[in-house]
Amino acid sequence: MSGKRLLQRVAEWQTGKKSAEDSFDLPDSIARDIELLLNSQRGNVLIDENMGLPDLRSFFQSHSAVDTEYLTQEISQQIKSYEKRVDITNLTFDDKKNDPTQLSWQLNASVAGGMNQEVNAKIHIGMDGRVRVEPAV
Repeated sequence: MSGKRLLQRVAEWQTGKKSAEDSFDLPDSIARDIELLLNSQRGNVLIDENMGLPDLRSFFQSHSAVDTEYLTQEISQQIKSYEKRVDITNLTFDDKKNDPTQLSWQLNASVAGGMNQEVNAKIHIGMDGRVRVEPAV
């Protein structure tokens, strides 16, 4: 993440200055924005009522098994619809993780526009319904 303030980055962008760290900031920025998108609750976003995921806490409060296929489709659809900077290569549920307090997915995507950059991240949904997106190594 850039240590510069927004107005500093805008001023540098307008003057055409580029730093060596610019190419590395984009995947991190995309991962942060995906986290914000997935933490948005559907129906509460004023610009689009379909933006965001449904209330995820209910998935953990039920006594039945969590429908991971449905959640995988929802996550994929949200990213495809609202994060146009990436093309999803693969989004897979991590069924090997034996943690009953969270669900996890592996996201592999490429930055759109032929920039030859990858966005590889782990998406975690906790029992409280919060989504965390962390870079995968």
